[in-house]
Amino acid sequence: MVDRDCRDDLARAIRRFAAGLITNDEFEAATVGCPLSPDAAVRSLCQAAWYLYDDLHEHRLEGRFRLGKDSRRELARWLVFLKSNLEYEWPNLTGWSWFLTVPNLVTFGLLRRLVRHWHDQRGDARAWPFIRDQDLRRAAMVWPAHFHSQAGVAG
Repeated sequence: MVDRDCRDDLARAIRRFAAGLITNDEFEAATVGCPLSPDAAVRSLCQAAWYLYDDLHEHRLEGRFRLGKDSRRELARWLVFLKSNLEYEWPNLTGWSWFLTVPNLVTFGLLRRLVRHWHDQRGDARAWPFIRDQDLRRAAMVWPAHFHSQAGVAG
């Protein structure tokens, strides 16, 4: 199910955060409803966004926290997906991540690597959150080219 309002809210928050317009705390406040969305893409991208920042103190994505070129390119791909009306086709692992924490620690990360490998075999992992590279290419053609530079996520 595509939750257009949540996708638009998350895309706006990601663009603003990546451009350094808001702090990580403001980003979290703007995305507080994301984990409750019926849209699996919103839930998965919200969880992935958590890895963009240090949640121990307030900061912007600038200076030592500035995103690298590869991260900005990945965020641009997330934004293109959020603006599309494509269904999220990847297996939903958001609920399993907490459940697997202890077994992952016991296996020194082996379980996480095995689950990640299994997950990545379900589609083109380089195109995530798109399941297929051709879906990414099609959606990117619809997207306004000038958006990426305006959003601060030029690749």
